[in-house]
Amino acid sequence: MNSPNQILVVGLRLLATTHTALPAEALVLITSIAQPDYVNTKKDMVGTYTHSRRCAAKPVNERSGSTQVTNDVELNGASFLNGATWTATDCVITETEKGDSEPTRKKSPDGVEKIGLSASRQGSSGVADFFNYRLGAGGHKWDACDKPTSADPANLNFAFCGTWSKIDPDDSNLVDTWDACFAQGSKDNWFVFSPNFKATCMQNESGIMSSKYRFMLSDSKPTKQAAPRPDVPTDPPDHGDDHPTPSKGEPTPGPPPASHDPDDDDDDEGNDDNKGGLPSWLTDNWFIIMLVAGGALLLLVLTSKAS
Repeated sequence: MNSPNQILVVGLRLLATTHTALPAEALVLITSIAQPDYVNTKKDMVGTYTHSRRCAAKPVNERSGSTQVTNDVELNGASFLNGATWTATDCVITETEKGDSEPTRKKSPDGVEKIGLSASRQGSSGVADFFNYRLGAGGHKWDACDKPTSADPANLNFAFCGTWSKIDPDDSNLVDTWDACFAQGSKDNWFVFSPNFKATCMQNESGIMSSKYRFMLSDSKPTKQAAPRPDVPTDPPDHGDDHPTPSKGEPTPGPPPASHDPDDDDDDEGNDDNKGGLPSWLTDNWFIIMLVAGGALLLLVLTSKAS
């Protein structure tokens, strides 16, 4: 039986994948809650994957001789991302490997983006499970340069996702966002998918793959969301001549006296809450008065009988 935590995670994931019109900040928050830490155990679709960990966590039984190297994927034709900010939203790596806590962006002025992770390389099924699950949840399909088969990758060194965002150039009330996930497999082969653009492995003039990490982007279709509106300060109320500015040397006037209602005055007998009725000292202490009266009546009865 699923625990309440598992049910919560599944519910948050469904919310994140079905309500794409939510603000980017909300989606990032939901994603961070719905992705628990990746440990040594694999659980069906809730989110822990075998032999993988979050990039920010420490390696588990670090592999002897592992060497941390630069791993970049190159995105050409990315001029539509000029002026956009990049935010990493998730990153996993094989648990025995060392690497940076999150991927970084290297922007070139000629429309070439480089996104990468400095890490050692060792594949694991857990990283592949994470990457394949992220695709399956959104119904997307990856592209890779070296793909002898269309089957999803079985082992990956690391995988990460992120979002580019910027104000829509045609409407300042909107924010354009592009989501994407990346992964590196064996022999430095990269996998890319995005719901907002197409990534195709670049080839040379002879139609031969130029590299396993170089892609051409096309068909940009950003998700458009309402831009956050800053708080607009409100002017203080205009009192006109009710509060004129005092001249130099004059005391600053205090607030105007409150309006006076004679009926609100407290009278000497404390019956302000019982106008025309019993005095408040009687109504507020009725129980004690009744108790004393009852005792006096009982004493009177007993006295009369004794006489």
